Amino acid sequence: MITDLLGTPSLDDIKHVTSRKSIKSLLSQRKPAAQHRLYELSPNSTVSHGAVHLLSQLLVFKPVSSYGDSFLLNFRAIGIF
Repeated sequence: MITDLLGTPSLDDIKHVTSRKSIKSLLSQRKPAAQHRLYELSPNSTVSHGAVHLLSQLLVFKPVSSYGDSFLLNFRAIGIF
């Protein structure tokens, strides 16, 4: 499902995957990104660009590309909770 939304990860991101079977699977099914689907998660279309961007970054394959806990705790959409 992640590759359905974000597309096939780059070769640089795939080199961080440790399972040979997973690498083979990722390389065998190239998919374009379809992040527009994230906007369709809410039936009343109130999903913000910031929320889609945050979710996309949380789903990246390369851990160093993802946001850290301090960023997430200060993210304006999460700060309201």
